Amino acid sequence: MKRSSLNFSFSFLIGSLFLTNLMMGCSGSNGVVNLHNNNPALGHNTDKNADKNPDKPAEGNKPVAPAPSPTPTKEKIARIICESQPKDAMTFNTLRSDVVSSYVMPSLTFYVNNQSVLRVKSPVPLQSDGEQAFLVLRAQEDNFTPWKIYKTNADLLTSRGDLQVISNYQGLNQKADYAYQAVKLENRLLTANVKRTAYVYPNDTGTYIWESLKGTKFAVPFTADNAFSPSFTGGDDYLRFDQTAVGGITLIQKFYNFDSQKTLSLPMPDDSKDFQLFGYINTAKSAVFWAEGRPDGVWKLRSMSLNSLGKASTLGILPGNARNIILPMVITESQGDLLVAYGEEELAQDQSNQLYLKTSVLHLVKASSELVKLTDIKTIEYPEEIKNTAKTQATLPQGVLRSLFFEPISGKLYASIVSQGGLASFDFEKNTWETHAMVANIFGCLNPEWGIETTHE
Repeated sequence: MKRSSLNFSFSFLIGSLFLTNLMMGCSGSNGVVNLHNNNPALGHNTDKNADKNPDKPAEGNKPVAPAPSPTPTKEKIARIICESQPKDAMTFNTLRSDVVSSYVMPSLTFYVNNQSVLRVKSPVPLQSDGEQAFLVLRAQEDNFTPWKIYKTNADLLTSRGDLQVISNYQGLNQKADYAYQAVKLENRLLTANVKRTAYVYPNDTGTYIWESLKGTKFAVPFTADNAFSPSFTGGDDYLRFDQTAVGGITLIQKFYNFDSQKTLSLPMPDDSKDFQLFGYINTAKSAVFWAEGRPDGVWKLRSMSLNSLGKASTLGILPGNARNIILPMVITESQGDLLVAYGEEELAQDQSNQLYLKTSVLHLVKASSELVKLTDIKTIEYPEEIKNTAKTQATLPQGVLRSLFFEPISGKLYASIVSQGGLASFDFEKNTWETHAMVANIFGCLNPEWGIETTHE
């Protein structure tokens, strides 16, 4: 036989053996590999014993269930929207509550008929999916158009919101504004429930309307001409309103119960010059709590049992110099206790007549209506990072932290860092501070409001 024939026969034999081994390797007892989940695929068993009992896998060759596809998880976090300037703001700024200090807040610009509006105020976000956020707000289209109330699904990716008017109400009670100015608060017309499924606003004639995201709505027997700054409390079963007291120089509070359709009034203040503010009905719906006082006097924490209406008790005088206490106060619950939180800041002058912060603290006060007393008082210093943001005379009189609010998703307190932009948060369970989006311009996040953002990871 010629050498070429021998080489061909030998090569053919080697090739045949290689092909046979390759086929055996691909169809052996280990099964076919599923590249998606790295488990043997079912239905490709060639074991010779497999057909003896098809309902029972052969020993050592039990099928492995494929790994399930990951189920998308829902994450809830707060979407915060705030005013970008102290007045005449053309845009809102927005951020998630967990962003870092170096985060740059994107702005939201609003349009009517493809024309950007001139001014915006009072953002109240409700629901967001991380790409769009539903909110209600006040806006003025141009210098010749009055303020109106709008709703929108703002596109967070394009920073744009197309407005739809829901009310032509524009009036604000000047007498009430005078009372609010005395305590450095704002008369607000809009609010949303804690569940963030419904919002309240005055209609064209000023009557407050409760409206759900599904479109259901009804009138509430209060008007924005004489009832101000609505807020939900008592597990969203009550709506709280401020009203001016006799003479119009102070504020008192009333509560409307949705179930009974009845109005609860607090007893008049012991001193006619005192304000009633920040009323809170606890989750057990057994008592109502509120702060009573004024900046040139003292602030007291008072309570009344919902089973003994008209009989108010003073739980104690809230610590701090009333002139330096920053409103609003937050009244909420923490681990079964009633908790009151508020800031205190005091300006002073050094030997060079330069202003500085002599006092900058957060007060945390716990109380018990059963014991009729304050049960625990803590004074928390601002961290140096926040103190150091106030370095000029231009920013110091504005203070450092303003617009304190409780954000229930994280369970933290948040406040505007007025002198820097951005927000500060305080975890009163862990006793820790954080700062968020502090690279904005001065007044970068004023009058912040939170909504619920649900994302799918």
